[in-house]
Amino acid sequence: MALRRNTIQWEDALTRVEPIAFVELVGDYYLREGYRVERAGAESREQGIDGKVDLRLHRGNEHIVVQCKHWRACQMPPDDVHDLLGIALDEGATGAILVTTGEFTAAALRAGRNERIELIDGRMIRALLDPIAVLQAAHASDARASANPPSALRTTREIRRRAARPYLVPAMVFAGCLIVAIGILRALPSAAHPTSRKSDADAAQTRFAPPRATKPATARVPDVFQPIDHEAARMALRPIAGVRNTAWLDASNLVVTVESSGQYNPAMIETICHALEPLGDTIPLVVNLREFGARSMDVTMTLSRSCQLPRGKSMQTDRQIEVVASGSREPAFRHTSGPH
Repeated sequence: MALRRNTIQWEDALTRVEPIAFVELVGDYYLREGYRVERAGAESREQGIDGKVDLRLHRGNEHIVVQCKHWRACQMPPDDVHDLLGIALDEGATGAILVTTGEFTAAALRAGRNERIELIDGRMIRALLDPIAVLQAAHASDARASANPPSALRTTREIRRRAARPYLVPAMVFAGCLIVAIGILRALPSAAHPTSRKSDADAAQTRFAPPRATKPATARVPDVFQPIDHEAARMALRPIAGVRNTAWLDASNLVVTVESSGQYNPAMIETICHALEPLGDTIPLVVNLREFGARSMDVTMTLSRSCQLPRGKSMQTDRQIEVVASGSREPAFRHTSGPH
């Protein structure tokens, strides 16, 4: 039976997590729910990395078998549901849970109506897992993938190299002859006109001169395919010394309140931007720094800067935010900007 493709193609941190790390994330979630989790590691799993049982949960009289499927492209068929139900019956388990990062087919959802099994699809598991832990696991998986490319990729490259070997020697001989012929043709006009050698060298130097760097050395290259999660940003800024609270005005304006004037400076904005870089795209992000202590009807100054500007470059020099009483219907923020 042909597999059907997912209707939603996820491109987030969870899709970059390795299958073993995905099992660990699911196990950590059930640990927080009060279960005793028995993990079947890669070295002890009876049926390999995609074995039929990845976790066993114990709590009181409950004994639940869990299978985790890290599927990105295709929907989960009903066969996997029936297989896990059979394993639960063989082990005498009180229930079963089938987790996937993708979706289930309609037939699999009908098979999952059995009261002994619970189906958790990609949308549900993304709402249950800790977003900070998912980001950390994704970065670790990316680092391992860069250090150790998959063996299948190496095998494919080796096959291509072997297929190209019969044509390699003739191609090298032809290229060598071509280079010699070009060298001879170039030497003939130079011998006839010695003064042209310098001009030819100057032209070659100009032609192959490295391009000038147009990008500042301090510019960052953020992950433009990963928007910053607002709750994850709050959690990332919480450990920074001097940060009292944070609030999002909209999708790209972050207000950070600091304890005292000692933290009200561009260096604090640089620290905040550096802490947010691992979370995703900081190109549209503007950090608005204000000092704690503003009360109703007080006016407080803010220091605003885009995270993509070099250090020392601010967006405005004398921006004001007016704080009004919580019961007032006037706008919560009124600002005036000085020279940009």
